[in-house]
Amino acid sequence: MCGIFGIIARNTHIPEGMLERGTRSLAHRGPDDSGTILLRDSIPDPVEIGLGNRRLAILDLSPLAHQPMHDPETGNWIVYNGEIYNFREVRRELEQAGVSFVSQSDTEVLLKAYAQWGEACLAKFRGMFAFAIWDARRHSLFAARDPMGIKPLYYAQTGSYFIFASEVRALLGTGLLSKRIDPAGLVNYLTFGSAYDPLTMVEGVRALPPGHTLTWQRGTLSISPYWDLVDDESNSLFLRAKAFLPRTKSSRWHNWGRCLRRRFDYSW
Repeated sequence: MCGIFGIIARNTHIPEGMLERGTRSLAHRGPDDSGTILLRDSIPDPVEIGLGNRRLAILDLSPLAHQPMHDPETGNWIVYNGEIYNFREVRRELEQAGVSFVSQSDTEVLLKAYAQWGEACLAKFRGMFAFAIWDARRHSLFAARDPMGIKPLYYAQTGSYFIFASEVRALLGTGLLSKRIDPAGLVNYLTFGSAYDPLTMVEGVRALPPGHTLTWQRGTLSISPYWDLVDDESNSLFLRAKAFLPRTKSSRWHNWGRCLRRRFDYSW
């Protein structure tokens, strides 16, 4: 378990110490290593980007796997929480395409895979993850969460700031958000025992749903699905479950699939 934190300030500056405090608030998620990076961009508007990581070292315990991690060939930076189970297979495919590596970490594989395939890299991964990449060429932030939603990712946009983190309290600790209960999230919690994504119990804070990507560019957010249990009929779980159910209308299959996915939607 690791923790990630990030803040983007558009046409203003990141308040002094906020990046370090936000990252430090996730220390319980990653006791082995800590890192932050402050980036600046000016296209098309002045932007400051702060990325932080608290690491629980599992793969590649060396300093070469330190985060935030930089790709010198693209200028991209990544913070990442999770584990890509098939990262060695993806790495071999990248090496066959001429990509070189300096570490043995799955973090670098993810970073290089994004450089090679863009958002399509998500189709290559089998694992649990939540990550954010500052794309230097596109002047944008790209984030994604694994299809089952095992790893959490929360975000908020307030004024000139966009913030994200592995935990809601890290966002509240910035002081940029009002600590008010979200009525819809509360109703969701009282009805189902949990606030289902994208709702949270805090007004203005949202959870990136499982199997979705987030892009921040020029102050605009876009959220898009990249995977769905029902749409992916190659999924063995779906096929096994489908064999035990009668034939029915596709719309009902869609609702059943979303319900099933929610049953798996927990955060570690």
